[in-house]
Formats: sequence, structure tokens, C-alpha cells
Amino acid sequence: MKYDNIIFVSFEQGGGGHRFARVLATLPEHYWYSHPDNGIKPWNIHFKESNIRQRYAAKAHFDRIVPAGKLPPTWDYVSDFFPDPSAYYEMFYKRFEELAPDTDQKFIYCTHSTPQELRKFFPHSKIFNMLHDVGSLTDRYLKTSALFPGWLRMKDLVEEHNPHLEFLKQLKSENPDFLLRDIWAKRCFNRMYDDTMAEQYRQELLNRFNSRMYERIHYTDLNTFRVFDSRAVWREVKFFLLSQG
Repeated sequence: MKYDNIIFVSFEQGGGGHRFARVLATLPEHYWYSHPDNGIKPWNIHFKESNIRQRYAAKAHFDRIVPAGKLPPTWDYVSDFFPDPSAYYEMFYKRFEELAPDTDQKFIYCTHSTPQELRKFFPHSKIFNMLHDVGSLTDRYLKTSALFPGWLRMKDLVEEHNPHLEFLKQLKSENPDFLLRDIWAKRCFNRMYDDTMAEQYRQELLNRFNSRMYERIHYTDLNTFRVFDSRAVWREVKFFLLSQG
């Protein structure tokens, strides 16, 4: 199956996983999603204009753009639309087989799913597990991911009357340019984000990242490689990619 050729970069939001993934994509055995919106080459991080709005908050961000469209995301990206990961991954496998180019190259996937979550559905994949100081991670999240666009449609996967889509439509009617932090605020306070919420928002992020980092630190298997604060010994990375787990 084509999806057996996926290499995952697993990281928390704000953890710099896309920058690390771009370095991996420079290896000739890895597929790069070459497109003006991503950069024609993986090292083309700087840009003047891009239709990927996330890049304006985190310039290393990229989408999984291929000639046939866009490869489906991992479950973490659409979990609010699809509460059951098993049901979603049945759709994922089918969509990936339909859209992925025929190539011997490996596909680099950035994901916020933990290695433990991924391993249930991708038993053979290589996974890079990125570990961070939680305080620094939270501060980066507030400057990057929190400012990402909140609107997500996913027409090829999400039906028109999906409950979470209806929720997003409501936010969009209030502010067409609402952000991820507005989704949190709407759920907690029934209004858009403002600075009076900053302390509570940061504390909830710290709590969440502490819990998830604990899980990451204590997970291990032969096909999972730990990366500390986006720094890696690239000789060891290459050896891991060539090894048979």
C-alpha cells in the first residue's frame, strides 16, 4: 500500500515540525510537495505571497499538495469533524491511495498525533517524535499556531451538515477571519478571543502540553526516533531512516 511509504514528523503545535520536515524532504528518497504555495524546493521557506494562510504565522509550514490534489490529513487535524479515528482512517487510506503519486519516494507527513496514536493505524511507518520544553513550546504556540486561520472546510471529506462545520460557520458569520484561539474562546466563553483570556488560555495550553509531552517521553519502539527541541544529529537520522525496525 502507498500509505506504508509515509514517514511521520510527530510534534505538538508550535513545535517547529514543518521546519524539521523540510530538511528531511531534501533527501532524494523523499517526496517534496513542490508548489508555488509551499516553495518549489523544500528550502524555499521565504516567500512574497502564498495561498496557505498558515505560512504568514509560521513560514516553514507547507501543505501536502500533489498533482491530483491534496493528500488527506491525519486524524488530529479533523478530529472535531470525525470523533472516531478508526472510521476516519478508513477514509484516509482510500483517499491516500487515490491521490498519492506513483513513486518509490517516501511521503513526509507532519502531524500532531502522538507516536502512540499513529502506531495503531500505521504499524510499519517511521516516526520522528519531537520533544520540547513545555514552557517554550507554549510561548511559540501563542505566537504561531494560535494565530492560524480557524476556518476549515475539507469539502472532499466533510459533509455539509457536520456538527463541527456548523459551529465553524457560526464563527465565520461573526468574523470571516477568525483564528484558532477564537475557537477555544467561543467554547469556553461563548465569545471571540480577547486579551482578558490570555492567562487562562496559556495555562490550559501548558496543562495540555505537559500531559502530551509526558506521553511522548515515555513512548518508545524501534521505528520511532526522538528529536529534542528540533535539534538532531543528522548522521543518526540517516541511520534510523535506513534501519529495518
